[in-house]
Amino acid sequence: MNTLKINIPQPCSADWDKMKVGCISRHCAACQKDVMDFTKMSKQEVIEYLLANRNNSICGRINLSQLDFHHTELEVMIDSLMANPTQSNRSIWLLAMISLALVSCETELSSINPMQSIDHIEVSVRKDTSETEEVFETGFVEVIMGEIALSEPLNLDPNDIRHITEVMPEFGGGVPALYAYLNEHVVYPGVEKQKKITGRVFVQFVVEKDGSITNIKILKSLSEHFDKEVLRVFDQMPNWTPGLENGKPVRVQMVLPVVFEL
Repeated sequence: MNTLKINIPQPCSADWDKMKVGCISRHCAACQKDVMDFTKMSKQEVIEYLLANRNNSICGRINLSQLDFHHTELEVMIDSLMANPTQSNRSIWLLAMISLALVSCETELSSINPMQSIDHIEVSVRKDTSETEEVFETGFVEVIMGEIALSEPLNLDPNDIRHITEVMPEFGGGVPALYAYLNEHVVYPGVEKQKKITGRVFVQFVVEKDGSITNIKILKSLSEHFDKEVLRVFDQMPNWTPGLENGKPVRVQMVLPVVFEL
């Protein structure tokens, strides 16, 4: 199983209320680190922050419920990202990750190749049984502190397919240009248009080291005609700018939604 992990390997027992207050964090004298307060952030903001700092170990205070992603919340995030696309490289990563998480909620595991897909977002919290370990509860909200890291299984072979990279692959012009391209080239199937069928098709593909698109596959189908149209357009899509790791091109697998609406 290939899992994108949000790890909290060792919860911290320091007293939040005794930490020195800063602008966006508090300073922990015990470990000499700044502790981010994620408890007031939305789930999307948490993911965006962790993504922007994915190569760092972030010490934070967070509600465990913020790391529990529900189907409806994922749909809202996708709608928000598509309604307000930006040219930020992080936006394509976030859209791809949330799309995959949503598909994973709806798709039987057997329909996805486990060697090439992130099956779900896993939250890993190790709670010590020592007397110093402390978990805070406010009503029904469990709050925990510690180092938070966003990671995926380590790929050592440069030919391995990755899911997150230092620089994500990008369609020329970013997410706005990508969806402008799709709007221009995707043809609404006649039968579905007549029946006023709408919805999303989720497509998985690999951006190769040279930017070409390969391994195109429908992860969530809407109808045979919709699927064929998405496959056709992605098969003819121009090369992307490839993803980079340590300054070198790498193969990156992505999942994106294609929206059909009238």
